[in-house]
Amino acid sequence: MNTLLKGAAVISTAVIGIGFADAANAGTIVNKSVDFLGDGSGLFSDIFKDLGNGVEVSVTAGYHGGGASANAPFPSTAPAFVSLSNSSGLGVRSSLSDGNRLDAGGRDEFLRFTFSQEVTLQGVFFSSVFSGNDEFDAAIDNVDLQINDTFGTDRLFSFPGIGSVRVVDFSGGVDFAGDGTNALRSATGTIFDFYTNNNNDDYRIAKLKIKTEVPEPAAILGLLGVGAMVVGSARKRQEA
Repeated sequence: MNTLLKGAAVISTAVIGIGFADAANAGTIVNKSVDFLGDGSGLFSDIFKDLGNGVEVSVTAGYHGGGASANAPFPSTAPAFVSLSNSSGLGVRSSLSDGNRLDAGGRDEFLRFTFSQEVTLQGVFFSSVFSGNDEFDAAIDNVDLQINDTFGTDRLFSFPGIGSVRVVDFSGGVDFAGDGTNALRSATGTIFDFYTNNNNDDYRIAKLKIKTEVPEPAAILGLLGVGAMVVGSARKRQEA
């Protein structure tokens, strides 16, 4: 390669390199609904969903050794079955005698949603909420959320909804435990746990709403095009 083309290649590489660095920080915010209704019924060790744009989620279930009112991080955990209902979504089955909702009537159960990349929780649709005493608790990346401090209540019937479905809006942020403040921060992470606050709590989860950033393919292709134009221009000058 002659000096001119070498110089052009260096410039092209620099342009592409800088562009890719910028592209890594650029993307589009997309909203996604993670719906578990209409997917059939049964017991599963895990449930996987491809949400598009490279975003995936895996749902697992378990029970912990911290007691019905325990907060994350739990001292110990063991796997359980994810219970899927076509009409009401996800619950937990942790023993042969257990029901199919997430509860603490026997073992202290939890549902875990693990995403392939960082997402921000916008809302949760709880279902099979039949009692005014049903409460919930949650954690993000193993940090307990102060649900009462965030919303003023953890009782699901206090949230809006119709019948046995209650919707909790996380878009305004949440209070994370242990940060020494009551400030609300974005509900952002990769692992989201939902569990009980009392041994009389029972519920299922029908849907999550999230937002996340996905890369711009057009921007990356554009950067490659710029690099090709630099090299092509150098070749023309050298031939002339």
